[in-house]
Amino acid sequence: MTKTKADEFIIKIYQAVIGNGVPGLCKRMEDVENYIKDHPRICPMEKKNSDIWKIRAVEMSIIGVLLTAVQVVMRLLKWL
Repeated sequence: MTKTKADEFIIKIYQAVIGNGVPGLCKRMEDVENYIKDHPRICPMEKKNSDIWKIRAVEMSIIGVLLTAVQVVMRLLKWL
């Protein structure tokens, strides 16, 4: 690599990191880090694992009750 090519390469890297009229990588990373610091770690719309397990338990119990009810009805009607 020639000296001019190396200099051009270094200038392009500098412009990408620092910026040339637009935010460079350093500025964008500062913005991202500030955003992370200012916003909650967990989305308020996201459910916790304990809530998900509660919902799944209720769903399984409802399915169990429905299957038992269908089985009782079928026995009463002598289909089973």
